[in-house]
Amino acid sequence: MSQALYTRLQALLGPGGVERDAKGLPRALPESDDALAMVCALASEEGWKLRLEGAGTWLAADAPADLSLSTRSLNRLMALNPADLVATVQPGMPIEVLQRELFAKGMWLAIDPPGRPERTIGSIVATGTAGPLRLGFGPVRDHVLGCTRLPETDAW
Repeated sequence: MSQALYTRLQALLGPGGVERDAKGLPRALPESDDALAMVCALASEEGWKLRLEGAGTWLAADAPADLSLSTRSLNRLMALNPADLVATVQPGMPIEVLQRELFAKGMWLAIDPPGRPERTIGSIVATGTAGPLRLGFGPVRDHVLGCTRLPETDAW
């Protein structure tokens, strides 16, 4: 089944949109919200079980799945408004890169989560880890104005 799944994903995302993990499991690398939604819809239609890996910086790749889904390619700063102190960020953006981009505009995100510098903003929001700065600036949820969420499917 994995070769057929891999071929279907390549048709949907293009040749660079799919790879295989160390165990040969197909991994989808969507580059847009629409592509991410299409992968989730296809997985739901086909009954494939998804393993959400984000950028793979924290999750052990041992959860049973037919397909892993990475946000590694969803790593862009979409909008930045220094006057309002608002940034729109995709979930795969590493926190170190985001902090550097914000600092260049005189901004700062008051979180210092544990883990590696390539840890993504998506993993930080999903786990609610803020580090010691939360005592002075509040938890991660206090810094999030909103999120785009895909509808739940049976594939989760």
